[in-house]
Amino acid sequence: MTFIRPALGLLQGVIIYALINFGHFSIASTFCAIIILTFPLFALQVKLPERDTLALGLGMLIMMAIVYGFVAYHLLNDLTNAVSYVTPILAAQGAVSAFIVFIFYCVVIEEKRFAFSYATLFSEVWQIILKLILGQLLVTLTMGLCTLAALLFQLLDIPFIQKIVFSPAFFYIMPPFFFGIAMTILHQYEQILTKLRNILLAFCKFLYPIFVVICLAFLLAIPFANRAFADFWPVIVVLSAFNILLFNGIFQAGLDKEPYVHWFCYLIYACFILSALYSLFVLKYPWLEMWNYGMTPLALLLLIALIIHALYNVSYSLAIFFSQKPWLSMIKPVNTMLALFIAVVYLILALPWFHIGKIAAHNQLARLLNNKPIINPQNPNLNQGYLVGANLQGANLQGRDLRNIDFSHANLQGANLSSANLEHANLQAANLSHSNLNKANLTRTQLSYADLSQANLSNTELNRAWLNQAILNGTNLTNADLQQAFGLQQKNLDKACGTNVKLPQDLTIKPCP
Repeated sequence: MTFIRPALGLLQGVIIYALINFGHFSIASTFCAIIILTFPLFALQVKLPERDTLALGLGMLIMMAIVYGFVAYHLLNDLTNAVSYVTPILAAQGAVSAFIVFIFYCVVIEEKRFAFSYATLFSEVWQIILKLILGQLLVTLTMGLCTLAALLFQLLDIPFIQKIVFSPAFFYIMPPFFFGIAMTILHQYEQILTKLRNILLAFCKFLYPIFVVICLAFLLAIPFANRAFADFWPVIVVLSAFNILLFNGIFQAGLDKEPYVHWFCYLIYACFILSALYSLFVLKYPWLEMWNYGMTPLALLLLIALIIHALYNVSYSLAIFFSQKPWLSMIKPVNTMLALFIAVVYLILALPWFHIGKIAAHNQLARLLNNKPIINPQNPNLNQGYLVGANLQGANLQGRDLRNIDFSHANLQGANLSSANLEHANLQAANLSHSNLNKANLTRTQLSYADLSQANLSNTELNRAWLNQAILNGTNLTNADLQQAFGLQQKNLDKACGTNVKLPQDLTIKPCP
């Protein structure tokens, strides 16, 4: 049994190395294959089932690997086709979903059944977190020592060690192997992990009363502040989230009696009730943003996160009134159900059948074509329109305020954008061929890889615009200001034309016929 985890890690590393170096697949296909083939091996290192639960454990892990491997393939494929901030957020949420499901796998394997106690769930969460942190620490230290050995022997003119340590095979194969060794060591000292967990929870018990007093005083003072509530509602959300985390530190696996004196528990209750009221109130901000300026992925994801945040606060507040003994017992099923709810919601958001980017782009496109605002003119930096991949061929957007909007990979062929304000807009890889951008403001606009063939950019302001690899075949740049543009190359300008064009030093352009 001692060598099983390192052997699994070694096999995991070999598979990763083979897929990356010899697979010759696309990036999305490679990562999908890595997850499907190696996630069960990684999970078995962390939590190895006993013989009677091996079939159940393997079945659960294979299903998880297939589902989340498919999610990774979809997200990476999207990222390859169109770079967007949405994909990394969905990937992070997918990782959270996978972690939650993995925790439930560990609990089922520990209890050998799907019916489990809250104490086991709580214990496994902490055990897994500590194992992953300490395991990664050992891997980092071991790889650091190997690097040190390579450099020391290099000083002696013995490059053999350096060639091994800095080789791709060592880089991909050895970290999983060292992680397997770390899991073997930690498996033998799980009681020490439990003691370490108890120390951390004791810290929470000391810190929580201080935090409650600070948080409650702040929440009570808010109505009397001389500032708009909108200025600091994110602070309230963060404080409330920390309140939930620290409370679960003292709540642990459940308490038979109140952890503090009776009167102080009333302060805890007041803090939760106030947090619940505020958490419901702050839901209006992303909702009003979408109502007034249309749906963006960021606003929708923020609304979902705030709904989850409100569910925690409201549920904890209800537990104060409806829990039976032991103390706040209703919180146990609430934590379990909300964890599963988060895992399911985040998984659904990452699946291709619920493409949040396309839904948002469709909504924004409809508003734009109907002359409805899609950015907040008072605060355009925080309200960025989202039209990634939208079809705006031949659209009349003359004089429109289009600042900060993401038009990457959009089809704007033949569109009328004359006098439009496109400051800080993202037009990367957009099709702008035959479009009219006369007198448009393109300050700090991202135009890398954009197709500007036969486009009219006369009299445009391109101060600090990015034009890396932009296609300028037949582009009219008459009277355009390109002095401070980035990424301009003579070979691209040779295909464009214009007179009175302000260009960086040493660059030239021929006049239009």
